[in-house]
Amino acid sequence: MAANNTVITGGGTFTLAGGATLGITSPDGITASGTVGNIQVTGTRTFDTGANYIYNGTVAQNTGNGLPATVGNLTFDNTVGDVTFNSARTITNNFSITTNSKANLGTGLTHTTSSLTLGGTVAASGQSYGGMGSGAQNIDPVYFASSSGIINVGTGMPPGSWRANAISSEWDNGANWHGNAVPGAGTDVIIPGSTNYYPVISSTTNANCLNLTIATGASLTIESGPTSSGSLIVNGTSTGNVTYERTIPDDGEIQLWHYIASPVAPVSIESDKDFYPYDEPSGDWGSATTTIESGTGYTVIGGGSISFTGMVVNTDVVVDVTSPYTTDVVTGTEEEYASRWTRTNYGGGGFNLLGNPYTSSISATAFIAQNDEVFDPFYKAVYLYNGDSYNYIGNAVEGWDLNDPNQLSQNIQAGQGFFVLAEKDNTQFTFTRAMQAHSSDAVLLKSSKTGNRWPGLKLNVACGDVSSSTLLVFNQEMSTGLDAGYDIGLMSSGTDIEIYSKMIEKGIAVNLTRQALPENVNAKDVIPVGIDFPRGGNVVFSADVEPLKNLRFWLEDRKTGIYTDLGTNTYTVNLPEKTYGTGRFFIIASTNTPTGIERPGTDDSGIRIWTSNGKVIIKGEVTEQAVCELYDLNGKKMLEKKLTDTGMNTIDLPAGLKGVVMVRVTDGIKITTRKIAVI
Repeated sequence: MAANNTVITGGGTFTLAGGATLGITSPDGITASGTVGNIQVTGTRTFDTGANYIYNGTVAQNTGNGLPATVGNLTFDNTVGDVTFNSARTITNNFSITTNSKANLGTGLTHTTSSLTLGGTVAASGQSYGGMGSGAQNIDPVYFASSSGIINVGTGMPPGSWRANAISSEWDNGANWHGNAVPGAGTDVIIPGSTNYYPVISSTTNANCLNLTIATGASLTIESGPTSSGSLIVNGTSTGNVTYERTIPDDGEIQLWHYIASPVAPVSIESDKDFYPYDEPSGDWGSATTTIESGTGYTVIGGGSISFTGMVVNTDVVVDVTSPYTTDVVTGTEEEYASRWTRTNYGGGGFNLLGNPYTSSISATAFIAQNDEVFDPFYKAVYLYNGDSYNYIGNAVEGWDLNDPNQLSQNIQAGQGFFVLAEKDNTQFTFTRAMQAHSSDAVLLKSSKTGNRWPGLKLNVACGDVSSSTLLVFNQEMSTGLDAGYDIGLMSSGTDIEIYSKMIEKGIAVNLTRQALPENVNAKDVIPVGIDFPRGGNVVFSADVEPLKNLRFWLEDRKTGIYTDLGTNTYTVNLPEKTYGTGRFFIIASTNTPTGIERPGTDDSGIRIWTSNGKVIIKGEVTEQAVCELYDLNGKKMLEKKLTDTGMNTIDLPAGLKGVVMVRVTDGIKITTRKIAVI
């Protein structure tokens, strides 16, 4: 604030930045050049339109030719003489005339202000004010000198400007906006630096605008709740900071881990939570970090909330990903996956943790389409963790996507983290603004309504209150081979029980959580069903069925010889400990009980070897002399164990072992060798 007779001189420049405040006492006010006024430097004089200006002299004053045509806040606090405008001005926030001060609005000038305060009292909006002889709607000789100039309050501001005298913080209340209408996708939005209330986008509000300008000192907050999230889509540019308050689901007495991402960038965080990144090369969680990158996911403990503050992301976001593989998937066999592995450490097997970088949901379908060539084709989906198991979003399968608890809404919520499986190393996943979509009710990990469903069945297996399900759907556009984006691999979380299916085509290594098949199946098209159930016990099979023509879906148990019509019945059976893999249960689509079907060769002939939950599983008939040996790729023996079961053996792997290893089963003169990948 300049004291009386204060003058800044010299050969330098003078800059008043946005948000700064300048007090002016000179009778000549602010001058653009010359040797009058408080600022008299000979260099460039810059006065920002977003700054605040106070005329507080002790003699009559002129605003001067250096006062910008548009200013943020303007105050006349001169109790001795009038302050006279030399040209028309627009005040984007507030024009204040203090008690015993008076403004001369000039001859024939029309000014505009978002709000007007007279002696500390807010004047009515939508009105004009002036002195005697002005013709204004409100003649006020106490605060305005006699002149023909007028000032319009709350008029002349473009639609989409937040009122300085807003009546509430509600974004979706038209009374808070100039133009008395909530902004649309083509409206520029301006949030002033001074207002009664700053706008808040509630957890149930979908907000849009073209360009967004948030003045220095102003704020815009987006809220979320346990079942909904506020949404903002900016179609143009954005300046200024937004705060997104992300509610983390509360899991009760024992809090679970949740995958999150920042919906703004760069970001400052207000939270007492630790953020842990996932390191794919090591296949492990890294140390807690304070560096939060846009498009990257992190895990945090459940409960409470996190406030992310930063700029709205209005560009595409590209995220580098890693993988132990360097070549494309062609066949999907166990041998191919083992041969594609080249890194010294298998790590996370190509699973990378990403996150939605925008202040709205994004379409999962659009994300998958954009990155079509980057996904492992057997895992063309995004995987979200619910604290116990992985849910997925893949290409839409009508009806089932929104009814299957293993799947989610087709939108990925703001602030949501998720896993993707990269096909190979040194590739990139891309988020684009075109993916943005409003879906305030697409809560974290929540299912939604049903639709007209493809024929098929959701096969469920339950043991007490623990269950797992897998989905089989049928459509004329699908095949018995890989239909990328529709056939989706299972991302195992090592739960007590997991169920999946295998492709009809033999040799494919991938366990599928969803399999899409053609509608012209027949009773010879037998679909293998796998179950991993280490502890064993009674289980109940059931199904949600959408009929396929006149066919019925049968569950075959080859050990007991029982066929169950899943459209009308459930099937209860006791499974032994160390139940793993396929070979016992199958799904058959047939009009009648398929007891007379000539079965094709199954995939459990001979010896099968695979890994699950830190164990090597060896399935097939062996003698009591059989021995299993485990070698690394340099030929060093890491383990040797005698096989004690004649049909199914499980061997605990050494703690911390990851990567590709060689398993050799020797049974007399019969030797079976397999490469397996330990994740």
